[in-house]
Amino acid sequence: MGASDYPTLYSNITYNHNNVQINKRNTLTFTEAWEEIFNRAISKDKLYSEVRAGRVPHTRIGTKILFRRDTLEAWFREQEAINYSAK
Repeated sequence: MGASDYPTLYSNITYNHNNVQINKRNTLTFTEAWEEIFNRAISKDKLYSEVRAGRVPHTRIGTKILFRRDTLEAWFREQEAINYSAK
């Protein structure tokens, strides 16, 4: 299987914000996910602990931990809904 078998892993996501197109990579490294999705709101150690426990969607290629931006954003919204409805 080559890169063409996994187009979303290597693709960009285009966002429209105030009629300005913003292209962002869909595949994020551990540090990029921590900075861009989690906004450094938790420690890297806590994020790694959650990844290791299988509570945050990710994939591993060898020792590299990778995330898909669209998957993490959808997961984050789900977590917000779960926590909001639990109160």
